[in-house]
Amino acid sequence: MKHILYISLSFIFIFLSCKSEEDKLIELIEVEVKALTTIEKKKDYLQKIFHTYINLRKQETEYWNTYGRNSDEYDNLIAANRNQDLSDMLRVEKYLDNYGYPSIMKFGYQPSIIPIVQSIQVDDLGVYLKNYKYFYDAYKFNDISGELFLKYLRKLQFKNSDNQYSHVKYPESDNEIEENIETIIKELHLNK
Repeated sequence: MKHILYISLSFIFIFLSCKSEEDKLIELIEVEVKALTTIEKKKDYLQKIFHTYINLRKQETEYWNTYGRNSDEYDNLIAANRNQDLSDMLRVEKYLDNYGYPSIMKFGYQPSIIPIVQSIQVDDLGVYLKNYKYFYDAYKFNDISGELFLKYLRKLQFKNSDNQYSHVKYPESDNEIEENIETIIKELHLNK
């Protein structure tokens, strides 16, 4: 009987001590983000995510041009890049949860846009909804442009409504951008 109890306890201990790759990645990212103790470290962290994003998109363009859109090489690259995009989105979300949206005045253009740009790239309704408040506030504080916020809202609207865009037309002026933003926020019943 003692042997069965010992074996059962050992199995439970081993089972609980085995973490999934995702859990390990989340822990690693949490450590990375907690280590960002200065503005310079935070800026460098976001800048690194931005450069990774740019390099992935360049690589995709090169593969498209070299192998074609329907090639195995291109498909394999897209799958690998998708994993990197998801990992970087986790980094962005942990950053936002710990420090809030990065101010364009403190961090500059690239670090201040990467959270919303990465979200648009990941193209996931849950990610869009989870980060809406951060992005809305960033828009209101002019840390992101109305055009970029509208692009995010249109992607959110598309994902939220069975892949259908509303009647909102392509804006030609700042006033039309603002009107479209307000229209989509109302249509989606989002809080300000």
